[in-house]
Amino acid sequence: MRLEIINGQKIYGKRPILNQLNLVFQSGKIYGLKGDNGSGKTVLLKILAGYIKLDKGKVLQDGKVYGVKNHYIQDAGILIEKVEFLSHLSLRENLELLRYFSSKVTEKRIAYWIQYYDLQEFEDIEYRHLSLGTKQKMALIQAFISSPSILPNYSPQI
Repeated sequence: MRLEIINGQKIYGKRPILNQLNLVFQSGKIYGLKGDNGSGKTVLLKILAGYIKLDKGKVLQDGKVYGVKNHYIQDAGILIEKVEFLSHLSLRENLELLRYFSSKVTEKRIAYWIQYYDLQEFEDIEYRHLSLGTKQKMALIQAFISSPSILPNYSPQI
């Protein structure tokens, strides 16, 4: 997969966060973003993941303009800041909800990742009662479960 931002601009209030941004990301490569607090790193990752749109410019996915037919970038995972799930649902129920977002998320893949992270004993526990470490493992699962070609990641904890 190839993601491109062409002349990207994002403004909050009167403050331009991203201005005339041109970038290319290829799957299979690791990229780092460096910048001061408030420089737009998280905004850029949210744009790449399809959570927010540019005010000007365009995002291309494999040469096609993102946003014309898609509401989110196809074949991308996301791991940004603090990931939250529905507090009243169990670990498994929350992961099963991911099936509505990607046909790649199957019962078999859910079971695989639960076992991979050794979470079987926590499957039926409500999210709000899980430890921080278990919640972080769930965040990794939601990012990896659909075998994304690109994975925007906010922090280097992977």
